[in-house]
Amino acid sequence: MTTTYYEDFDDDGFGDPDLAWSTEACSLPPEGSSQNGADYVEDNQDCNDENPDVFPGAEELCDGQDNNCNTDVDENCPCTPIDGTEECGSDVGMCVKGIRTCTAEGWSECGGDAYVPAAETEICNMQDDDCDGETDEELADDSWDTFSANDTCETASALPDILEGGETLEVSGLSLYHGSLEGKDADWFHVEALEASHIFACMDHLFEEQCNFLFLVTFTPPTPEMKDDYVMCVHDTTFARDCDEINNTFCTSDADAQTWNEEDGVHEMVLAWSGTCGLDDSWNFFVEIKNAEGADNTCMPYDLSFDMGWTGEVGDQCQ
Repeated sequence: MTTTYYEDFDDDGFGDPDLAWSTEACSLPPEGSSQNGADYVEDNQDCNDENPDVFPGAEELCDGQDNNCNTDVDENCPCTPIDGTEECGSDVGMCVKGIRTCTAEGWSECGGDAYVPAAETEICNMQDDDCDGETDEELADDSWDTFSANDTCETASALPDILEGGETLEVSGLSLYHGSLEGKDADWFHVEALEASHIFACMDHLFEEQCNFLFLVTFTPPTPEMKDDYVMCVHDTTFARDCDEINNTFCTSDADAQTWNEEDGVHEMVLAWSGTCGLDDSWNFFVEIKNAEGADNTCMPYDLSFDMGWTGEVGDQCQ
């Protein structure tokens, strides 16, 4: 009775199952007696007789081959196929997807020339830097506006008084923004426009009418293109911080308002009033900044400035 012996070309102890490389013999043929000068063996379970690292029971390597001849390729490997690539990362917000490569140790880090990863923190730039689908979220409120601090007339932030003919008051780094994203912000400020001297300048014109006290408010939006996203309203009131005694309200959104200065990229609003020589003609104002209808809050900063002057002389006849 004969036995079928199989050529073991790669000398790993397992033969090629192809009968073309087998032989029938009563006993194991001598070493090196196969057609290719290889040994014969009885086991024909080698699935690749040209690779000594591939045989039943061999260690499965992450190399794109079935090393242990169990019909599975790279089983239990961290990824497959080796040297294969795939997209990685995100394409949400500012992120751009990259490429990663499969290695025997697992996937490589995401990379590539076009790859833009998510930023660790969001910054105020009207973009989704951390690629989570939200823009400018959870940033700090501006220093004038802790949550709900100056959202109403009653909680308006007090600004320094403005002196007639004095220096301009500049207020910068403001924003219509709440980091919690809970509701829209609005900013209210109170300022008093003070007459410089209501007695000594009027000694010769006591109780005569004074003209042309001017209160100038300048609003600078984050960008000129955003000028229509904001509404600035100036409210005048006789008594300091009295929200129930507002006399007049003037807004940049009024139909007849002509406040936009195209050259300087600012809204300018001038309020004028007359006075009486010898009396204190100072006046109180509330300045309200809010979003135009349909516009969203943004952390982008805006600026305000305040100035008080008058163009008439004491005793001038008011026109």
